[in-house]
Amino acid sequence: MRRLLTCAARWFGPETASRVFEPLLADWDREWAESRGALRVRIGGAFGFLTAVLHCTARELITAPPARAGIAGAGAFAFAVVLSTIIMAGLQAYFMPYRLPLDVLLMFALPSAVSLGIAPAMLPGMLTLRRDASVRWPAGAQFIVGGILLSLACLWLVEPIVSSGYLVSTSQNERIYQLAVKNDRAGRLQYPGTVYRQLQASTPEQRAERLEQSNRWTAARRATRPQPPATAESFVRRYSFTILIVAFGLMGWALGGLRRPTLASAVGWWAMTWLVLFVPTIVSRFSPFGWRPPYWLPTLLFGLSAVGLLLSAARRSTDQINSSPDHQIDREIAKSRDHERLRHP
Repeated sequence: MRRLLTCAARWFGPETASRVFEPLLADWDREWAESRGALRVRIGGAFGFLTAVLHCTARELITAPPARAGIAGAGAFAFAVVLSTIIMAGLQAYFMPYRLPLDVLLMFALPSAVSLGIAPAMLPGMLTLRRDASVRWPAGAQFIVGGILLSLACLWLVEPIVSSGYLVSTSQNERIYQLAVKNDRAGRLQYPGTVYRQLQASTPEQRAERLEQSNRWTAARRATRPQPPATAESFVRRYSFTILIVAFGLMGWALGGLRRPTLASAVGWWAMTWLVLFVPTIVSRFSPFGWRPPYWLPTLLFGLSAVGLLLSAARRSTDQINSSPDHQIDREIAKSRDHERLRHP
């Protein structure tokens, strides 16, 4: 009974445990002693305990977290996502051989920001959420579910961009051309783009017609290209960021339980995980042997880290509950009851 009460206090808080589960377990313990462990008492007590657990779980899940903590966690999450998008756009601009307008850079950076921006942002968001000591695990579950739904919605939004091969519109193509002309005049030459522009002048109508022909050719080629078969590897590659969202959310919750989080620790953990996610890309780009780490390595690494941190946080929570004065008094009362049963069976 003491273990069940400890688990209830850990999951639902001391107040709910003392108000709901302590009387329930006390009645179960009394009936168990009076019936000498009859099977119907065991089944009835277990059914009552599970019913109370399901009722309290449903009530906790639909309870909104404190407004201040929820706003702070969502703000930290949104800031990390926006910062990741800006970083991805900056990397796109750095590695591009020519300059692009800002909206085109963001269009190229959005798919990478969805896969590499939302998942690590769960860490600072969850750590900021747990700065409020009154926040309980249902708020963390709501936060993780919200991150998953947001990532799936963003994936649905960027799917046309990826499936079309990042085709630009006529207005975007014209602004790219005008920016390239400015670069030519400023001495920032491109090869072979500068040569083509100097050898053959064109009007906006001609450039729009060539772009339309190129887009039609690209669309026709992609339509006739055989689609690769759906495999377990392709499914994991497509939705691996969803697994990472859960792993990062659990890591943030566990880290907040081990130590009261600060803004500096939230930023530090976010930066470290963001860099670790880039390790496969960096290694494959600069490796002299062309070796590329397996695609599942970050998912496995952060998944195991989340499990280890959760176990450590649960152990610490149990130690705190066991060391509380109220729990020690309950243990002494339970020991005295056991001695009375042995003396008067």
